[in-house]
Amino acid sequence: MQTPARSADLQVGSPNPPKTDAMRPMPSLFGRRDLTTRSQASAPGGEAPGKTASAGSQAKPQRGGFSSADTVARSPTQGAKVAARAVADDPFQGLRDQALIRAIRGAALAKKRTLDYPEVRELIFTIIDSVEGDVECVYTGRKLPAGKVPDDADMNLEHVWPQSRGAKGVAKRDMHNILVADSEANGKRGNTPFGIVTTPVWSKGGSVLGLDADGDEVFMPRKESRGDVARCIFYFASVYGFRVEPKEEAALRAWDKEDPVDPRELARDGRIVQEQGNANYFVLHPQLIDRISDI
Repeated sequence: MQTPARSADLQVGSPNPPKTDAMRPMPSLFGRRDLTTRSQASAPGGEAPGKTASAGSQAKPQRGGFSSADTVARSPTQGAKVAARAVADDPFQGLRDQALIRAIRGAALAKKRTLDYPEVRELIFTIIDSVEGDVECVYTGRKLPAGKVPDDADMNLEHVWPQSRGAKGVAKRDMHNILVADSEANGKRGNTPFGIVTTPVWSKGGSVLGLDADGDEVFMPRKESRGDVARCIFYFASVYGFRVEPKEEAALRAWDKEDPVDPRELARDGRIVQEQGNANYFVLHPQLIDRISDI
């Protein structure tokens, strides 16, 4: 797929929707981290060295009310503080169903920056998923030291909405759809839909591959990650114009409630915003999924 010049024009699963009032640009939620600090923030744990502003050189507030000092947030606690400022104000009030999906799509694509895939890989393993010096597999909980990209045979990137089902081109590089995964678990999941396993075939670290009550093959993540996975799918389907099958959607909606957004997930979203430019609104505003009857 040829990469267009403007990320705001990107549509993968459906043509560009007509612009409406529901798609007016949303206010900026976060300031962008100065890219010159990336090399300073690549140590395990992802902490950027603190800097003391001299008198008369204090950071100026950026659009949306955030100062450039916010953009160096690195730990889960710091990232959560930055992200939490955007949670209280729902920019989509009054919108439902397809109008809400169009507004979410328009807001995301208006802000999103398209990164190179090697850069995405480095960011995930050194900054985005670095928590207390480690990265953790979404499916098994296995950890590796952060700070460098590991061998693919050990730990790699899981595209929650699979590449074979549409996460290609610029969509492949969207970090809201990418989580760290143990290579074996990633391979077992493949492009299998998510669902409730009743007959296990394989399991590791709490995640299970097997058959559901209808005899269809499904993959069920460990409890700690089910809500995260659900919100990744809600985001990808809304932004790139895909549909979620009803049975899978029912499981994801249940997981979204069973495993609600926590400070770690909120902080991760904030770090992605600093690098990629756009938020996952289903993380910032989990109530939005209840206003969409069919995603």
